[in-house]
Amino acid sequence: MLNTNIKELCKIKESTLLKRMPKHSNQYYNQKNIITDNKNYIFCKGNIPVMLNAHLDTVHHQPIKEIYHDQDQNVYFSPQGMGGDDRAGIYSILQILESGYKPYVLFTTGEELGGIGARKFIKDFPKNIYKIKYIIALDRKGEGEAVFYDIDSQDFISYILQFGFIEEFGSFSDISIIAPKWRTVACNLSVGYDHAHQKQEIINLNSTHKTIEKVKTMLDESINLKKPFKYKEIKHIPLTYSYYGRYPYNIYYNNKNKKKKSKKEKEKEDYYSKHFPVYNQVYNEEFNCLYCGQIYSLSMESTIYEDICIHCESAMLNGEI
Repeated sequence: MLNTNIKELCKIKESTLLKRMPKHSNQYYNQKNIITDNKNYIFCKGNIPVMLNAHLDTVHHQPIKEIYHDQDQNVYFSPQGMGGDDRAGIYSILQILESGYKPYVLFTTGEELGGIGARKFIKDFPKNIYKIKYIIALDRKGEGEAVFYDIDSQDFISYILQFGFIEEFGSFSDISIIAPKWRTVACNLSVGYDHAHQKQEIINLNSTHKTIEKVKTMLDESINLKKPFKYKEIKHIPLTYSYYGRYPYNIYYNNKNKKKKSKKEKEKEDYYSKHFPVYNQVYNEEFNCLYCGQIYSLSMESTIYEDICIHCESAMLNGEI
């Protein structure tokens, strides 16, 4: 069985997690309801008409040796990179299952490589034959955010936001592939990680558990939802393909200027620099940009991918390289 402690989940390699998860799922689902593709996904058929999704892979290839825990803030981080994107999502789903809920669940591989597992899943299951009412991806940074990508089903959006989420914009996740193919509404919810794809990534477990509790409430209510949410896509926004997924141009240009750090965010940075020197060391680690070759340091204002400097990432988004 898996140790579902967040520290242990973050230490396990994707390949090991893929092998262990089907056996671990047997304690929640009848074995005949667990469908496993050896390389791409694990699909569990439940008795609640909602599907939860998270991906097993992370961008970090170096094994985690040390994990530090700030007990006051309930925040975890590692010099090797925590991989909270998306082990925080895996943890969330397992916590929900351990609470006695049995939704449909899809664990995928290769999301960071363009949704490899999700693409294989919709090839094997091209239609929503299980009458799943909606899909929740637990694969979003921060706290209290919901991303709907190109879905324009306002009744569904309003329904999700009433649980205390704020609509934000995102670039890509597995539901970007599954929802359009299934013609089923979906959202991606925050699971408490921040600074994804960087070695100073953190997991705020308090934020994670807030989302877990909200999802449990959604699952409780889902059985009584009589009117299905009609799937509708945004049609009028011209789309492009950026470095990390399909992204509406006008949404990007309206949001490309980063917000100034709040007093609370600055206090958090100062706190970690003062109390956790190893965090400060990771925070200031230098890298060579794969495109321009210049040396740069990671920072809270840096790029999504640690191999590319912020100037080259901006050029990619503008279609210049």
